[in-house]
Amino acid sequence: LQQKINAVQTAYETDSASTGADGVGYQLHDGVYRPDRDGPVELTPVFDAKMMKDDPRKGVHTHHTIEQALRQDKRFDDYEVGMIYYGNWLRDWSQMCDSFMLPPGVKGMGLSREHLTTAVMLMGQLVATTYINNRKGAWSKAKPDIEFKKSRLKQCMALLGCYRPEEHIDNPAGLPDSREHEYPKGWLVDLPANKRVLEVNPKTHMRRYIGDENMTGDYPSSLVYMQRQLRLACQEGKTAQGLIHLGSALHVLEDFFAHTNFVELALREAKKEGVVCWVPEREDLRDMPLTTGMFTTQDMLFSLAYKVADLLLPASQTGASMITIKYDGLELRDWVLWAVLHDSGRTVTASAFKGYCKVIYAAQNVAGAMVPDFVRKAYEQLRSQANSVLAAALKRQAGARIRQPQIEEYDAKNSIDPTHTMVAKDANDHPLHDLAASLARIAVLDVGRCIADAWEHKSTADEVVACASKYFVHPADSKLLDKPVKDWANAHPDRVKKAADQKAIKRRIEEHDHDHGHGHGSGKGHAPKPFMPKPARTAFVFWTQHYEALTGREDMLPSLEPTRHA
Repeated sequence: LQQKINAVQTAYETDSASTGADGVGYQLHDGVYRPDRDGPVELTPVFDAKMMKDDPRKGVHTHHTIEQALRQDKRFDDYEVGMIYYGNWLRDWSQMCDSFMLPPGVKGMGLSREHLTTAVMLMGQLVATTYINNRKGAWSKAKPDIEFKKSRLKQCMALLGCYRPEEHIDNPAGLPDSREHEYPKGWLVDLPANKRVLEVNPKTHMRRYIGDENMTGDYPSSLVYMQRQLRLACQEGKTAQGLIHLGSALHVLEDFFAHTNFVELALREAKKEGVVCWVPEREDLRDMPLTTGMFTTQDMLFSLAYKVADLLLPASQTGASMITIKYDGLELRDWVLWAVLHDSGRTVTASAFKGYCKVIYAAQNVAGAMVPDFVRKAYEQLRSQANSVLAAALKRQAGARIRQPQIEEYDAKNSIDPTHTMVAKDANDHPLHDLAASLARIAVLDVGRCIADAWEHKSTADEVVACASKYFVHPADSKLLDKPVKDWANAHPDRVKKAADQKAIKRRIEEHDHDHGHGHGSGKGHAPKPFMPKPARTAFVFWTQHYEALTGREDMLPSLEPTRHA
């Protein structure tokens, strides 16, 4: 078995080194898009949480790189910055606990909250070992609060939480009116969303769901959520919990610059005329409200697909030193597939799959051992079945979480609800991506210094909250960031020009939509592209076609009838 594994790995490395797969050059690709290794791509979720050792190439910004600004204050060491980013990372991964999550006692397409939490926390443990190094004992100190054990499940469920729009400044106009299942009170935001949250506050010129301090109920504004996390961070002090709460707060603060039209409005305030702001044009800039974009089904598929690829394909050639995590006797990726089978009601099949996994693991640990052909084939067939269930669940969740907006029908003269693709500056090909990250770094360092003072009893929680809240403002109502915006604009006139070029912007959106598989601009009679954008397609190619190259076993076989091994 080992000889076969070595042979196919060598052959695959030789072939993929010259040609790559899906047009991207890589060797034994792990399904996780890394800009410095895989090169440029149409859409890159750079502000999304990617806890990785590999630093991206210059000009690409992530939550991770933005929070490195804290290192300018010597009061933040490796351990503290690592735990802060871990809290940030958890906010992005809590999105898995939404309509993909099954209510208690329900079997179907998805996973229970317990199993989703277990999978995500194990993934967090795996990647944290590469992100938080052990210089000056940083990992040893962080390990007790990151390492997952069954005894910590209840605590971890509270720590991870579930998807909440306020944690990402998501536009609730894109939420559906109802869900397929009913969930316990407090797990998810109530539907339908209160229409009042969509109003523009005439005093702040922002949508209420973004920055209304009076929205403190079950559906708080993003500003109120950030303030609550900062107060908890002050209350807990410079402990693991305090640092994680700070990371949650900074996640929202960083998303403010990436997901709202603040940057565009700030450029208009700086007299950079023509910059597209995604709201109706008005003579007074204050009458052009601060807003965020609605998610499309394809946006959701993109976000979910690469997260699942991370869970199933955790090892990479650039992370060879990663710790291989086993849980309940299974490798992490096999455990996830076992959970998918179990929670879909295929409990006998799930039990058989676990047994086959253990037989194969045992054979891999014995030199010259052979796996019986029927075991190998059964293992592959059950993996294929689990993957089919998982793929169906992903598609269902992406369609269930949002109210699908129609880009071609967007009323630019009257609507204040653009799509996420239109307004978000997460992608590194967005002309204002660098400006959004630059402003986020300024805000993060400012808030970091203030809370460090509070932990030393030199300032109060109220002062920390005020420090962060001053950034949640319409550019026409504050001069706080005028200078860095003007300086950046004067240094990058070409990017400002692109942000004002409506034809180029429309073309960029259409290209991204086409890459997402919407088919806009592709012409009638042409087959749409695959539903996932390139990074997620790369993961899918690995997931479905290169399994044999990594394991020495047959490629995944077509799904059998559900009852074949039940």
